[in-house]
Amino acid sequence: MEDQLKNIKEDIEESIFKDFQFGPEQRQAVFRRLKGHEYKEKPNLLKKIFHHRFRGVLTILAYCGMLTIITTILINYMNEPEQINPGHNGVVEQLDNPDKPIVEPPSNILDQGSILTESEYIDKTYSYKLSFPENWLNKVKIEKADNGLRFYMTGSDGITQDIVTINIEKVEERLKFFYEGGPDPSKDFARLNGYVFRYFLPLDLALTNEKDVTEFGKLSAEVPTVIKSFAFTDNKSGLIGETPNLFGFTPQYNPKYGFEVNTPNKWKNLFKVEQSEKDMKFLFEKGGGKPTEFLSIKFLTEEDWNNLKSTSNEEIEFTEIAKKDDIVFVAAITTTNHFEDSSLFYPYEMLRTEAKFVIESFQFLD
Repeated sequence: MEDQLKNIKEDIEESIFKDFQFGPEQRQAVFRRLKGHEYKEKPNLLKKIFHHRFRGVLTILAYCGMLTIITTILINYMNEPEQINPGHNGVVEQLDNPDKPIVEPPSNILDQGSILTESEYIDKTYSYKLSFPENWLNKVKIEKADNGLRFYMTGSDGITQDIVTINIEKVEERLKFFYEGGPDPSKDFARLNGYVFRYFLPLDLALTNEKDVTEFGKLSAEVPTVIKSFAFTDNKSGLIGETPNLFGFTPQYNPKYGFEVNTPNKWKNLFKVEQSEKDMKFLFEKGGGKPTEFLSIKFLTEEDWNNLKSTSNEEIEFTEIAKKDDIVFVAAITTTNHFEDSSLFYPYEMLRTEAKFVIESFQFLD
């Protein structure tokens, strides 16, 4: 480092002398003076040299200023965001990774909200498209929200009313939400690579004008049609369907009777399976809490099954699944949720209500 600084200093000193506008003898005298040599010239010449040295200092300052400007330009150039190109209907596309969300598009057209004038919307960032019914055109506004789209209308009195919002979220974040618990008014409807698509309807109605409310009812009635029109573009292949299918399943095998059921991967870390001679139990278990049964598959004789059907139990719903070798396989799903803590209530409610998907996957393998 010291050698580099020394070289730089020598280069600067040398450049100063190259800019001096006087003879070789005078430049040599100044050079000796800067190098610490004794200088023995007349006083009037010293005065001239002083002025020339002052000019040299100004030259250094000028070089430093130019260097600062050039450095600033280079830094700004290197820190510029990646180039993005406008896509269909003002949608933007990130060039290096089409699956990566774009947080801040360069155009604020969709950010501010624009009236739908075309019957199709294509998003090249996430490779999907939507189609809209005729009565949405020139009435519904579309706005690009954080990782998603917001569709809304404006009433005659200027009040805005959400119609539907589509959100795009990483799968791991979505699964984390299921585990943590909490009210979830949204529905997952598609998945591509590491992202899940979900939509949610407004929880309240801001409109007060009767005519506006009627118009909102007509527009919101078309939401299922819009969601069903969802399709992937650019030859992308993802999953479209009901919530459990989007996250995949994990098989649970019973070796005694040779059957298998699939549990949604959404349930990960929320339950455990216990098997015995009489049944196969699915227990809700979170954070070290007491295991609570929400589903079981019972192995009954015909007589036991008839006796069970004749009894009444409002908290459990029994359904016959299959018969094999004089054994009746019966599903028992809880119908009540006694948890009050929201972090337990909502995960348990998910397990309880989606237990039907497990029963539907029942099949013998032997």
